[in-house]
Amino acid sequence: MADINKTILAGNLGDVGTVSRKDTGWMARMRVGTRRRGASASTWCTVVYWFSSDDEARYLEAALVRG
Repeated sequence: MADINKTILAGNLGDVGTVSRKDTGWMARMRVGTRRRGASASTWCTVVYWFSSDDEARYLEAALVRG
């Protein structure tokens, strides 16, 4: 059986994410704010996602918008 690495991070996009081409492929960077139930402050994380598909780059450029 193949190993699957999967993470689901649910939260608010803090700013418009960026997608850029690097020497080794594509990189998407986004800021995500999460909050535990009952907490008054958000925890902000920078998420970096590496990939190689041009189709995925086009999708992420359209999807990583705030609002």
